[in-house]
Amino acid sequence: MVKRILRRILAWYVNPISEQLYMELENMKINLSEELTSLKQEFEWLQKHKDDEAIRLKNHIENELISLKNHIEHESASTNARIEENKNIAVDLKQSLSGLHGHVEHESAATNARMDANQTTINQLHENIKETQILFNTAAEDAALIRKKITRLDELEFNLFSEKSENIYGTDSYAQSGEDRILSFIVKSMVGPMNEVTYLDLGANHAKSGSNTYLFYKHGARGVLVEANPALIPELRFYRNGDIILNHCVSANDEEMIPFYVLGDSMLTGNGLSTANYDAAQAALKQNPGMSITTVNVRTTTINDLISFYFGHSPCIVSIDIEGLEMDILRSLDFNQYRPIVFILETIPYSNPYQISNRNTEIIDFMRKFDYIEYAFTGINSVFVDKIWLQSKDRIKKEMCD
Repeated sequence: MVKRILRRILAWYVNPISEQLYMELENMKINLSEELTSLKQEFEWLQKHKDDEAIRLKNHIENELISLKNHIEHESASTNARIEENKNIAVDLKQSLSGLHGHVEHESAATNARMDANQTTINQLHENIKETQILFNTAAEDAALIRKKITRLDELEFNLFSEKSENIYGTDSYAQSGEDRILSFIVKSMVGPMNEVTYLDLGANHAKSGSNTYLFYKHGARGVLVEANPALIPELRFYRNGDIILNHCVSANDEEMIPFYVLGDSMLTGNGLSTANYDAAQAALKQNPGMSITTVNVRTTTINDLISFYFGHSPCIVSIDIEGLEMDILRSLDFNQYRPIVFILETIPYSNPYQISNRNTEIIDFMRKFDYIEYAFTGINSVFVDKIWLQSKDRIKKEMCD
């Protein structure tokens, strides 16, 4: 029974497996045979072509060696050429250094010669300084002696170098039409001592003749004189050395260089018309065909900057005579911050012949707008007084009387 069962198991299971394994072994045998055949064929092919491959490899190596040899020969030739070029450059540098050495030696010798010459000059300057010091000491001794003599003359009541102190209500006047006399009356009556007055004179012109402020200067007052004509500056600095003298042109803009027109001999004598207004200069030239115009460049400044820098507050008197630009200056003034007590303004434009009927009403109307009254008219200039200041003075007087 057991044997029968084993035979059935072998028939159903083991025999098929055995047959399958047998088939696989047969297939493997066939595959191995084919691979052996292929390997044998490859071996035979290699055996047949090994000599050809060796020859090809040999030729390739020989070609590479020839190419390498050619490259080495080319690089060697190029290197030799560069070596020769560097040799030539070295020769040129050697020659240049030799020439430079000679130049340096030449310049060194020249420098030494100049230093010797400068030392000689310095020694001469030292000698000149010593001589100048001697002359200065001599001049100082002479000046001291002169001062002693002047003092002695003053003690003898000669008063050669003193300004006369006339009564301010006298007849002495330097302005064109007595404007300084009118101002002195206003100052004495309403302001105070003349030596406490401050003034800003724009277009100062001459130091004395025609000056609206010189009378005050004589009595100890001081201020700022602004004049654009450079020919007038030496005179102003000599006779008005207590004032600040500025060679500027007053304008609505500051720190500019503008042309300033001088007619006739004004550049030599200071006489005649000068202005920064081109149209005014041309109009004056038409009225005086024999004259010519000289143009100089002058730096500008503004009235506000002048008052702020040199006064810090409103000056008592402002005199403006700048031929055709008065309105530009007045418009630029900050009346809210600066209110001078008195203005002197030219309200008769320049003309030849002189025409008193041709008044500049624009200036008068402008001043009224800012509460300045026309206190006086001299035929050339108008004197304006601050109405607000007058009212405050009247109020103080009334309060004192009450």
